[in-house]
Amino acid sequence: MRKHTYRNFGAAVVCMSVAASVAAHAQTITGSVNGVVTDSTGAIVRDAQVVVHNVDTGVDTAATTNGAGQYSLRFLQIGHYTLTITGAGFKTFKSNTFTLEVDQTAKIDGTLQTGAASDTVTVTSELAPILDTDNSTIASTFSANTVENLPLNGRNFSAVTQFIPGAVTTEPSSMSNQNAIERDTNQGGQVSINGNRNQTNNYMLDGVEMNETINNVIGYNPAPEAIENLTTITSNATAEYGNVNGGDVITVMKSGTNSLHGGAYFYLQDANMNANSWSNNFSGTARQPFTQSIFGGTIGGPIKKDKLFFFADYEAARWHTGGTQVDSVIPTAWRTGDFSAIPTQLYHFVNGVRTPYVNNQVPITNPVATYLFAHPQYYPQPNRTGTGLLGSQNNYTGTYKKYERNDQGDVKIDYTLSRKDSIMARYSQGEASDAQPQAALAITFPTGNSYPFKGIAINEVHTFNSAIVNEFRAGWSRVRWVQGILNDTTGAFASGNSVVGINAPQAIAGFASQDFSGGGQGTTNTTYFTTVGNSPASQNLIDNTFTYGDDLTWQLSKHTLKLGVEILRYQQQNAYAGNDGLLGHEQYTGAFTGSTVPDFVTGQVYYAGIGANSGRSGQRQYRDAAFVQDDWKPTAKLTVNIGLRYEYDQPIYEVNNKQANLDLTTGLYWLAGTAGAANAFGDARALYHPTYTNFMPRFGFAYNPKARMVIRGGYGITNYLEGTGANLRLNFNPPFQSAYQYQAVAATATSPGTPLPTATALPSSFAAATSSNTIRAWDKNIKPAFIQEYSLSGEYQVNNTTSVVASYLGQTGQHLIDARAGNQLTAPGAVAPYVATVGQTGAVVVTETESMMNYNALQLQLRRRQHNGLEYTINYTLSKAMTNNPGFFGTASVSGASAYWQNGYNGHADYGPSGFDSRHNLSGTMVYALPFGRGKQYGGGMNHYLDLAAGGWKISGTVMAFSGLPVTINAPDTTSVNNRASRANHYRHLKITGRTLNNWFGTDLSAQPCIAANGQNNGNCAYGTPNTNQFGTASPGSERAPGYEDVDLTAGKSFTLYHENALEFRADAFNIANIASYLNPDNGISDSNFGQINNTRSIPRTLQLSLHYKF
Repeated sequence: MRKHTYRNFGAAVVCMSVAASVAAHAQTITGSVNGVVTDSTGAIVRDAQVVVHNVDTGVDTAATTNGAGQYSLRFLQIGHYTLTITGAGFKTFKSNTFTLEVDQTAKIDGTLQTGAASDTVTVTSELAPILDTDNSTIASTFSANTVENLPLNGRNFSAVTQFIPGAVTTEPSSMSNQNAIERDTNQGGQVSINGNRNQTNNYMLDGVEMNETINNVIGYNPAPEAIENLTTITSNATAEYGNVNGGDVITVMKSGTNSLHGGAYFYLQDANMNANSWSNNFSGTARQPFTQSIFGGTIGGPIKKDKLFFFADYEAARWHTGGTQVDSVIPTAWRTGDFSAIPTQLYHFVNGVRTPYVNNQVPITNPVATYLFAHPQYYPQPNRTGTGLLGSQNNYTGTYKKYERNDQGDVKIDYTLSRKDSIMARYSQGEASDAQPQAALAITFPTGNSYPFKGIAINEVHTFNSAIVNEFRAGWSRVRWVQGILNDTTGAFASGNSVVGINAPQAIAGFASQDFSGGGQGTTNTTYFTTVGNSPASQNLIDNTFTYGDDLTWQLSKHTLKLGVEILRYQQQNAYAGNDGLLGHEQYTGAFTGSTVPDFVTGQVYYAGIGANSGRSGQRQYRDAAFVQDDWKPTAKLTVNIGLRYEYDQPIYEVNNKQANLDLTTGLYWLAGTAGAANAFGDARALYHPTYTNFMPRFGFAYNPKARMVIRGGYGITNYLEGTGANLRLNFNPPFQSAYQYQAVAATATSPGTPLPTATALPSSFAAATSSNTIRAWDKNIKPAFIQEYSLSGEYQVNNTTSVVASYLGQTGQHLIDARAGNQLTAPGAVAPYVATVGQTGAVVVTETESMMNYNALQLQLRRRQHNGLEYTINYTLSKAMTNNPGFFGTASVSGASAYWQNGYNGHADYGPSGFDSRHNLSGTMVYALPFGRGKQYGGGMNHYLDLAAGGWKISGTVMAFSGLPVTINAPDTTSVNNRASRANHYRHLKITGRTLNNWFGTDLSAQPCIAANGQNNGNCAYGTPNTNQFGTASPGSERAPGYEDVDLTAGKSFTLYHENALEFRADAFNIANIASYLNPDNGISDSNFGQINNTRSIPRTLQLSLHYKF
C-alpha cells in the first residue's frame, strides 16, 4: 500500500517539475536582485549585461536583459553587493553598495545614458533598494551586527525571535542562562507566532532543518558570533516554504571572505554581581550562587581568493551552581497524624457514610509515609521557619550542586567553481550535558541529561544561462536526547520500591515518585510539598532528519517561474518509559480526605502510572512536496505572486510493526501489520489513513505606486502535523510498550470515590500492566492542520536606511491536533465506551485533529538598517488569539486551559483566549556604535590619547513589554465521568478591587468563590464549584495575569591595537531595572492559596562581563 502511494506521489512530482532530481524541504537561504533596464527615453533595453559583484568575496554573477528589458539574478549569497549594467552605445551604470538579506528580492532598475561604455555613471541619488517590491511575504530580518551585539542572556540565538511583530513568549527565562546552554530542550524556549502554537515553528540552519521532530523543539543553538543573518517568515510565504504553521526561522551561518577575519570572546556571569530573585527575597532565602562562562572564537578567510573560502567557529559554555536549596517537607505534627491545625474539616467513609475525622486526627496507614517518617536521614524534619499554611511551605534547607556544559563548533566552505557553478558545505557538532551530583533532599534522586547534535548542509547552484538557474540542497541533522540519568547518592534504594513498601517493578535505583503537588481534580485544599522519589523523566532518543531539495528558476519574459520537489525523511529511534517513568508515579490531591497530605498518610492515590523498559522503537516518515511559483510582473509597478504547493505526509509507521491502535468506531484493538488492518485503517503499518488533499495555494501581490512605497497583500494555506510528543505515539501501546495508568474518581458527599492503596496502586509486574493499560488511540482520519493566512500591509521607505510597515494579519485554523479522554462516560453511571478494552475506569487517550484557532492582529514595525553605526527595530502588535485547545504540551508558565477538553464530547465549550494571547505587545532592539572618535563623525581628528577615552563606544539594548496572559479558573471535579479537566462555574463578572499579589483577584465579594458542595451560588461570587455531575461553565482564559516588562542594555568600549585588530570590553545588564514581572496567580477556587502569586516570570537583574578580540 505504501509503495503504491509513493509511486503515485513520484509521478505527480515529475509532472509538476522540470527537474527530476531528488529533493528536500530546502528553503531559500539566499537573496535575489531583479529590475528593468531602460534608456533615457523610457524605451526598453534588450541584451544589456547585468553583473552583481559581491564586495566581500569578489564573486561576480551575470545576467542578460530579456525582450521585456527585465533581468533576474537568483540564489545570491547574502552580503554586500554592487551592480553594473552595460549595453552597446550606452554608458556603464553602477549602483552604490547595497546589502542583500535572506529571501529578499532587491529591485534595482537601471536607466542607461547614451555614451561610451568606458564612461561610468554611478547612481548616488536613487533610494537604496531596501524595499522588497516584488514579494508579498511578511518577514523580519536581523543582521549579523544585531545578533552578535544584542544583550542575549546565555547567548541564545533564538531569543532574537522575541523581537518580531506577532511573536509572544510566555516563559522568557527559558531562553536565557543555563537554559540556553542546554539548547532549547523545552517548549518554553520558543515563541508563538501569529496565534500559532510554538511547536509549529520550523528552525532552519543553512537551509536544513535543525529540529527535534517528536517534541518539536530546537535541536541546536548556533553561536550568535557565527550567524550572518536571521530571517523569520511569519505570513504569506511563497510556495517553496512548507512544513510549518508558525514562523519559518531561517538562520544562515557566516562565510569566509577575501580577507582573513575572526576573533575570540569570553563572557562571564557570577551570582555576586546579580540581584536576588523576588521569590528568594519573599521567603528570606539568600541569593543562589552560580558562575557561568561562555567562550569561543571564529575565523574565516580565503583559501583561494575570489574562489574558495572557509569559516569556522567554536563555542564552549560552563555553568556551575551550588549552595542552599529550599524545599517543602511535611511538618512534624502532621507526621503523627495530627492535622487539628488545618482549618478544613477532613473526612473518611465509614460503612458508606461520609464521616469527619474527630479533631482532624488521621491514622497513618500508608507504608511509604511510615518509612519516610521513620528515616529522617532520608526525609528530614523541617529546619527553618516556613511560609504558607501553618508555615508548612519552604520549611527545609539543604545543600545542592549542579553542573552544565556545552561544546560545539561549525565549519563552512564556499567554493565558486566557475561563473556557472558554486557550492557550499557545512558541518556542525555539539555536545551539551548536565549533572546534579547532590540535591538538598537526596530522595528526590537528581538526574542528569545529555544532548549531542550533528548536522551537515550542502548547497549547489548551477546557472544554465541568464534565464535558467538551478539550486540543489541536501542535509542531515541528528539530535540525541539522553534524559533522566538517575543519581542515588544514598545507596539505600537499589530496591527502593520494596524498601518503602510499594509492590511494583524495580528497573533502576529509587522508588516511585510520591507527588504531593496537589492541583488534581479532587483538590479541596492545596498545599504544595516537594515531590520525592524517582523523576518521571526518562528518555533515550535519536532523531535523524534527512533533507534533499532541488529548485529550478526560469525567467520567461515578465514571469519568473520557480519549480521544485522536496523530500524530508524522519527517522526516530526512541526508548521512552512514558511520563510516569520506570519506577512509577503516585499522586495525592486531597480528593478523598479533603487535603493532600492526609490523602498521603492514609495511602489514597488519586493517580498512578508506570512505564516499562521496553527498549527502543523506530518510527519512520517521509514528508514530500512539490511546488510551482510564478512571480508575474504585468506592469512595472505591480508584481503578482501565484503558487501552489502539494505535500504528502506519509503516515508514521514503526520499522518492525511495533505499534497498535484502537478502532474508535468498532472498539477493536489492532496490531500493525496484521491481516485486515489495511481495510480498517487505510494503512496496515501506520494504522491511520493517509491524507492526499494537502494542496496549498499561495496568492499575493506587491504594488509599488511610488518609489518609496509598496503595498502587499496575500492569501495562503499551510498544512502541518505536529510531533505530538512520545507519550501519545502508537508505539507506546501494549504489547510493545508495557505501561499502566489509573485515575480515580474523586469522593463526593455521598460517594467515597475510587482511590487506590499506595502499596498496590501500581502493578506488581510489567506483564500485569499490559492487561489494564492506558491505550493510545489515533483517529483513523487524523490529518495535518489546515491554516488559512491572509494579510494586507503597506511599507514606506523613510530614507536609504529606514522603513515603516503597517500590517493587518489574520489566520484561521482547523484540524489542529488535540488529545481527548476517549473513555469518558456519556453520563455518570453509564457504561464506559471502551469498557471491553480498558475497563470502566481505564483511560483511552485519543489523538485527533479536531481543534481550531483564529488570530487577528494589527502589526507595526519601524526598522533602520545599519548606517553610521546605528541599527534598530521597534515593533508593536495589537492582537487577539483564540482557540479551543492549547495542544498536548499546553502553554509554558500559564495557568491556562487543559490539554484535554473538560467535556470530551464538546470541544466547542473550551473556546477561549489562547494561553499566549497577549493583546498588547511592544518590543524593540537597538545597536549603536557611537559616532565619536578618530575616523568618526565627531572628533575624527582627535589625538590617540583622547580617542582612548572618547572613541570606540557602543551601546545596544532590547525592550519587551506585553499585557497579561489568560488565567483559567479551575475547580474540583464533580462529574464522575472519567474526564481529565475541570473548570469552575462562572456566575457573574469578577469585580477587581483591592488587588494585591497575595490576592490578585481582589477583596470584592465577587472574588470569594463559592466552594460549597452542589454548586451553591450565594449571589455574590463570580466563580464556584459546579453542581454534582455537571461540568463547569467558566470558559478558558476568563481572567488575566499581570503583564511583563523587561529592558536589557549593553555598553562596550573598543580599543584599536593595530591595523584591524581591536580589543573590546562589554558589560551586559539583563532586566537592568530589576522589574518583577509576575507569573499567573493560583487558579484553583478550592486551593488555600487561590489568587496568590508566588513567583515571577522575569529573572532578577543579571550582569555579564565580556572581553572580545577581533582581527
